[in-house]
Amino acid sequence: MVARFHNVATATRDASASPEPARALPRRGTRSGLCLTALLAVAACGGGGGGGSPSPPIEPPPPPIDPTQPALRFTEQAANAGLTRTWGYAHAPMSDPEFMASGLAAVDYDLDGDIDVYVAGGDLAPNRLFENQGDGTFVDVAPDVGLDLVHKGSGPTFADIDGDGDLDVFIGAVEDDPYYLMENRDGTFVDVTPSSGLDIFAPNTFSAAFADYDEDGDLDMALAHWGNPERDDTETLWRNNGEWTFESYSRQARIAETLIDSSDPEELQIRAPAFRRDNSFTPNFTDIDSDGDLDLLMASDFRTSQVFSNDGDGRFTLTTDREVIKDQGGWARRSWTTTTTATSTGS
Repeated sequence: MVARFHNVATATRDASASPEPARALPRRGTRSGLCLTALLAVAACGGGGGGGSPSPPIEPPPPPIDPTQPALRFTEQAANAGLTRTWGYAHAPMSDPEFMASGLAAVDYDLDGDIDVYVAGGDLAPNRLFENQGDGTFVDVAPDVGLDLVHKGSGPTFADIDGDGDLDVFIGAVEDDPYYLMENRDGTFVDVTPSSGLDIFAPNTFSAAFADYDEDGDLDMALAHWGNPERDDTETLWRNNGEWTFESYSRQARIAETLIDSSDPEELQIRAPAFRRDNSFTPNFTDIDSDGDLDLLMASDFRTSQVFSNDGDGRFTLTTDREVIKDQGGWARRSWTTTTTATSTGS
């Protein structure tokens, strides 16, 4: 089985500026988020004595923008398109997880050829499923299909979990609020969480990713639990046993023992082990080492992002290179949650 992933919520930064030496930015506030920057060093070595090949010519910079040409502009159309929803909480003040949690998935849930939008976050209003009408407008159909959930939701992730050709969905939550695994049955979503084996004790589940990491023919799941205290089972990897049942597999896969880590000896996690936490925001499956199987990358806060290489036997090996995986580690006031959709096809 081959898992295909479609990233539906991303954060980007301007990469056009000249590179600068890495430097620490001042910490502002407590609601710090993930800011991951991979630094790739490329060295060009020239040989002497005529043995080396000539360096490639340097391309000239692009021509300046013609000021007489109209600039590309965007106009806010959410209200006109029907994409409105209230965000917030029924209580105050908000905790850090509540402040950061929410998410949307842009996906063709009804397989009619256009992109719909599912929105979660806050508990002042139900989650909304905005069905694309094909004319630039959207209609909320969440009450009609069983997805009008009221919880502190985060990171909705669609995938064909049972391999029947349509998209099911997992929706995380924070502060011990209910999380949901919903099966798509002919366009209506049914809560199968109680019988799924997903007994999650982590108070926060920010996002998820699906992939057939063990190549047994069905989609497994990885979860991110920012703020979870250190435990024997980090509840990161969940193996799909078929028939809508999952098994926590973080310990067997050797992820739990190495997930919580810090590269900075001055960080609180090193100086005060009692405060060690799982700071992961976003799991990502990809074949990073090009060996034919899917590895697991955890984008995390406070300099704890990790790379786990798939050993091909159901287990992973921590291969994070701190000389390559560098990030601002919570120094910047920026956070995001990436949600992913996955479909599986036989191969």
